[in-house]
Formats: sequence, C-alpha cells, structure tokens
Amino acid sequence: MKELVVLKVGGSLCISKSTLKKLCKTIEDASKNAKIVIVPGGGALADEVRRIDAELKLPSEVSHEMALYACDQNGLAIASMLRGFGIARRLAECRGKTVLLPRDTVMKSGLPASWDLTSDSIAAYVSGRLKAKRLVKLTDVDGLYARDPKKASNASMIRNTTATKVGRMKEKCVDKHFPGILRRYNITCHIINGRRPERLTELMTEGSTECTTITPE
Repeated sequence: MKELVVLKVGGSLCISKSTLKKLCKTIEDASKNAKIVIVPGGGALADEVRRIDAELKLPSEVSHEMALYACDQNGLAIASMLRGFGIARRLAECRGKTVLLPRDTVMKSGLPASWDLTSDSIAAYVSGRLKAKRLVKLTDVDGLYARDPKKASNASMIRNTTATKVGRMKEKCVDKHFPGILRRYNITCHIINGRRPERLTELMTEGSTECTTITPE
C-alpha cells in the first residue's frame, strides 16, 4: 500500500513559474510511489490580506477567511501545473494525487481564526485528520534555523529536533500552533527547500536528505 504523504507547498514557491514547474514535475514523479495530498500556502496573496487587515482593522474571522481564500487561489495555480492531480475542497475527497483547497475544511475545523495560525498548522491538521504520518513542508529555505538565515549569514541549520523544542524557539519559520498539532497527531515533519526539488526526491526514495526533521517528541 502506498504511503500517504502531505506536502505543504509554501506560497513563496508560487511566484516563479520555473520554480513551481520544476517542483510540480518532481511531485508528479513522487506520486508514482506515494499518495500525495498538497496543501497550499497563501504567500504574497496572504501578505496582501495582512496589509488590508492592518489598514481596515477587520474582525479576525474575516481576515482569517480572506487569507484562506489566498491559499485556495494558490492551490488552483498549483493544480493547473500538475498532470493527473485533482482538486478537493473537503478532506473526504483526498485520496492521493490531490490539491486540497483548504478554506472549507478549515472553516469547519474549529481551528482558531487568527494570524497566529498559518497554512503550516493547516497542513499539520490535514495530515493528522488523514492519518498521514509524514508531512513535508516545502519552503524557500533549506530548513529550520535558530536565527533567521536571511538576516544572519552565519546561521546554522538545525537538522533534527522535536516539536517541543521548536515550540520553545524564539525564532522559527512555523507558527505557534504548529508544534502542538504535530504532537497531538504524532506527525513527523520534514522542512525542505522547494527550490531544490531533488531533495524531495531523495527524501521520498532514500528516506533522508538535507533538511530539518521535526519529530513529535
């Protein structure tokens, strides 16, 4: 039986056609040996919602839903570049080779309507509900750092850690709810640079690659 793997595709990977095209080809190849469900991030579209929210001071539930629409829009863009993948709006429709548009699922999930909860936690929640033991977060950096590598050139990558330790970190590339959801559903997460899609191939075929691995405990 093929393993079910949830891929969170960060919104930062959706602004370059060449980057997203290469990543999607790698995902298509990975789907031959695994059941792939993709959860999209909001990226620049969600950042625009943040800007509007800062100006208009919207109710949290309104800005939250607007940000979810941003994730859905990126999901549509990702799906358009994948061959053989369908689009789902509900968890029950996710059976592999699926891009989940998360708005409907999240709005009915009971997850908090807050900027403290991002698509990272949504992907972890989806992984838990689908009983996927592995979550791969594809982003624009090599992994998790104790300091922001975009600000500190000598920052070193953390290769192995636990959700509990991540929750205690001052700087991290995940939201504050993410570690708790990993622990709740007993999920292992790999943080990989999506601009280096060969690393996803290595993880899926060999079981390891250059990345950060976060275990529940």
